[in-house]
Amino acid sequence: MTVPVPGVRAVEALLQHAPKRVKELLVCGESTGQRKRVLEKASLLGIAVRTVTPARLEEICGEIRHQGLVAMADPADYVPFETLLEAEHPLLVALDQVTDPRNFGAILRVGEALGATGALVTSNRCARLGPTVSRTSAGASELLPVAMETNLVQSMARAQAAGLQV
Repeated sequence: MTVPVPGVRAVEALLQHAPKRVKELLVCGESTGQRKRVLEKASLLGIAVRTVTPARLEEICGEIRHQGLVAMADPADYVPFETLLEAEHPLLVALDQVTDPRNFGAILRVGEALGATGALVTSNRCARLGPTVSRTSAGASELLPVAMETNLVQSMARAQAAGLQV
């Protein structure tokens, strides 16, 4: 099963950091500027590029703005929480009950810009990684590893026990 990753920056981040997840790129309209560079990079990586109609991209993306470029890719995997704790200088963003995927994406984008090494989300009442998160995070969801745990309080206690300041 593949999922859409819409938007130029999100696709660019995906090609740079996880190109093996990309199955094909769908493009509509003129390919100039940054979009042209992304398509050239995909071509160098041997990723198929298919021209489609704007209606087809809207059908795939729904209300998400796609900027005429969508990567069809394997879904992003969550990492074990211990992986986040093992970073050299861990700086984690912990989210609890962030149900709007646009807010989730914005938090990941800001966290990545401020040097976060990962994010922790709860498995209940929290948005999941997906096209909206990828688009609103401007690709940060492709850069930051994300772990999912059931209990945030217990996870924060484990982080403290591992030497992190909470």
